[in-house]
Amino acid sequence: MRYADCQRADGNCAVCSLVNYGRDCHNNPVSNLAYYRGLREMTMQQVADAVGKSRGWVGDYEAGRRDIANMTLGNAVKLARALGVSAEELLDG
Repeated sequence: MRYADCQRADGNCAVCSLVNYGRDCHNNPVSNLAYYRGLREMTMQQVADAVGKSRGWVGDYEAGRRDIANMTLGNAVKLARALGVSAEELLDG
């Protein structure tokens, strides 16, 4: 669980009904990667395995430590396919 006062039993901030305009219930940014991963109910490890990367690699992009807009096209396409979205949906925002 991300926050002690979380309203969701699963603690998934990315798909919480309180998320609005790319922000969570505490007004912190929620990346498209985190949002779509949450919608698909996938763990970071499942996404990482699907694209042949490490969990840390996924986490760095999800947390904004690495800019997803600077990801290689090949990795963006693999990631989007793993999440069942277009690369444009994943990268837009």
